[in-house]
Formats: sequence, C-alpha cells, structure tokens
Amino acid sequence: MGSTEILRLIQAMRQATPGRAANVLALECVLHCAEQERSMADLMALTGASNGRLSEALRGVAVHWNSKGAELIEPPLNLLKRRKISGVRGYRFSLTRNAQKLLDSGTITAPQ
Repeated sequence: MGSTEILRLIQAMRQATPGRAANVLALECVLHCAEQERSMADLMALTGASNGRLSEALRGVAVHWNSKGAELIEPPLNLLKRRKISGVRGYRFSLTRNAQKLLDSGTITAPQ
C-alpha cells in the first residue's frame, strides 16, 4: 500500500466526519486490518491502546450495536467488518468491500 492509497483513506475519513477530526487510532486499525484480519487482542498489541479506547475508535469505522437505543448503528464510513470469534469472547476485524475499493481504486460507495 502506497502513500496515495493512504491519502485517499485519510481524505475519505475526514470527509465522512465533517466538523470533527478523523480518529487517528481508527485509521491505524484500518491500516493494520488492510494487511490481514486482526482480533481485538492483535489490535491492542499493535497499537498499544486499551480495549476501551479501541472500542471507542472502532465504533467510528465499523457497524456496532447500541444496547441503550437497541439499534444497529452504521457509521458514515463503514470500513471494517466485525465478526464474532467462535467459542471465545472476542471479535475479528477485516476490511469491508467499500474499504477495499477505496484502497484499490480511490472510490467508495456511500451508505444508503
């Protein structure tokens, strides 16, 4: 992955969150997941961030469940898919098709 692809990703993240700064920890997680699928433990080790900080950052780039509102929340820029790891308490994260398209071609499909 070259600097052009990374710049596209940064620009897309910035444009998806007008009025707010793009989350650098979320960006770092997306780039780690672009290399290969990662578990939360992997991301904690790679970033040095706590589980709570990672969970907060990942809510901005991955679909998540809001238990208070009992609803599924899709972020403006859905870049990571979260999958439950069988038999244990934890998740694995990998790139969504939109994220892969963004990194490959520089275009992304807006959420419906």
